Amino acid sequence: MGESRQFPPVDSRLAAVVPTRLADSVAAESVSAAARPGGQANGWHPVALAREAFTGAYQGSRRQLAEVTAWRVEAAVLFVWLAARCAHLAQAAIDVTAGYRSYTLPWLALGLAVACLAESALIAVVMLRAERLTLWSLLADAVFGIAGLLVMSAATTHAAGRTGSLNWMLPYTVGTAAGLCALSVGYGDAARGATARWWWPPSRLLAVQVSAVSVLAAVYLVSVIVPRRLPGDKLVDIWVNTVIYAGVFVAFLAVALLLRRWLAEIGQRNEEAARRARELSQAAQWRALTVDVFGPVLGLFDELAVVGEEVPEPMRAEAGRLILLIDAVRPDAS
Repeated sequence: MGESRQFPPVDSRLAAVVPTRLADSVAAESVSAAARPGGQANGWHPVALAREAFTGAYQGSRRQLAEVTAWRVEAAVLFVWLAARCAHLAQAAIDVTAGYRSYTLPWLALGLAVACLAESALIAVVMLRAERLTLWSLLADAVFGIAGLLVMSAATTHAAGRTGSLNWMLPYTVGTAAGLCALSVGYGDAARGATARWWWPPSRLLAVQVSAVSVLAAVYLVSVIVPRRLPGDKLVDIWVNTVIYAGVFVAFLAVALLLRRWLAEIGQRNEEAARRARELSQAAQWRALTVDVFGPVLGLFDELAVVGEEVPEPMRAEAGRLILLIDAVRPDAS
């Protein structure tokens, strides 16, 4: 009987059970919150936030692509809304500068313009810190808009063109309505870890949106006809301006829902791709186990076929070691 063959050592990784290895493999795909675009490293710095929101580059796992895309969409919506608010503030500045004497109470219009600037700056800081539009900030903006419409009504009691460009509070509050509708972008199942922030059901959020926009439209209507409608203000212009709130609400809500559906589809596709990747990884690992574990077992059987009645001690030790490894990689092993 010849010398017994020395079997090569099996890879030490086989000492761990397969479920643990698969879990580690999946966990390795995750990226940390610090690596996520728009993470805490950006803080509320608008330049860094804008650069991350509008960049086309992405470094991370496919599993978090939906989350990052959802965050970028919400951040981009925030910047679009802030750009519109800057346009409204510019209109206010032009109105009080070029048309100062056109107001019935110029000082009141000037004070309202300053208040709009301060209020917009405050909610901009709050939402830039949150990196998205926030419900309570927009509700506070709506309350301010209601007060601003009433103040504008008092400042233009006898002013010609009360329903025209002198009343910058109309586009100002329409922008608030658009922001409330844009909240629906981040409300849903897309990238649930990052964007599912609401504790209300969708129907309740929609009720809040409809109520806030309806109140804004009603207050505007009252503000241009109380204490009386001016002779130069056409009734059709008043109703058209009032209906603008509803039109903006429907249009922006439709866009928000389309964006939410698009984000949900991205999330579903990435989940499917991640599931297939896990299945392929598991199949590849089992193939590796077959080669690393059962290959030496077959070699051991070949040696046992030529030994006599007594099995050499080295071969017994190798057989015991292989049995332990087989038990460790069994699918039902705990």
